Amino acid sequence: MDREVAAVILEPIQGEGGVNLPVEGYLEAVSVLCRKNGSYLIIDEVQTGFCRTGPMFAIDGLNVRPDFFTLAKGIAGGFPFGPCHDREVALKLQKGDHGGTYCGNPLGCAVAYAVIKHLVETDIGKNVNRSVPSFAKT
Repeated sequence: MDREVAAVILEPIQGEGGVNLPVEGYLEAVSVLCRKNGSYLIIDEVQTGFCRTGPMFAIDGLNVRPDFFTLAKGIAGGFPFGPCHDREVALKLQKGDHGGTYCGNPLGCAVAYAVIKHLVETDIGKNVNRSVPSFAKT
């Protein structure tokens, strides 16, 4: 990897082809390489986010600093909603710069808010940790 690499995108737990966990320290090493080379680190938490592995996100508790998260499915309990957030980039976007099927959907935002509120208020992650050891503990 060198400065020619614009971005690295990866899942904290590979979901296609089986459930494949990275070797210990891999995600942290990729994070360091991205910082060293000025590459963006994009963490895809579509299948692992929102308490599916115990913590809110699979990378919680790890020394990983993503520039972007991709989030969908779990954020709105199955309702079509898929944000991608980076504050620095978001501040540069002007009205009409970016579009998508569900962008700015007030119903999607309300559903996502309700789902996240429920996950936090009922401490769903704690129940997941009791049922299955979380990724962060492996």
